[in-house]
Amino acid sequence: MVALKQLKPGPVHRNATGRGFEPAVARAGIDGVSFHSMRHAFASRMIARGISSTVLAALMGHESSTITERRYIHLFDRQRTDEAVRLAMSAAVPARM
Repeated sequence: MVALKQLKPGPVHRNATGRGFEPAVARAGIDGVSFHSMRHAFASRMIARGISSTVLAALMGHESSTITERRYIHLFDRQRTDEAVRLAMSAAVPARM
């Protein structure tokens, strides 16, 4: 597994991808992966696990949850729909005796 370590908390330096991520991806022989696509994958997986837009916005470095919601609204909608279906199905299934 390849990981990047940031020495100071805060935003990632603008050249972090050129100095760390891109060489690591090349050494690993991975094609078609960008730092930006990894951010989207992270956000998508967090939404699928039920994280709130407020928490995700903070993790992503967005100024507000509105930015996060606008970008990932389709995933938040799907997550809410999936949860509603799960609840409805669990209520419809009779308990086994």
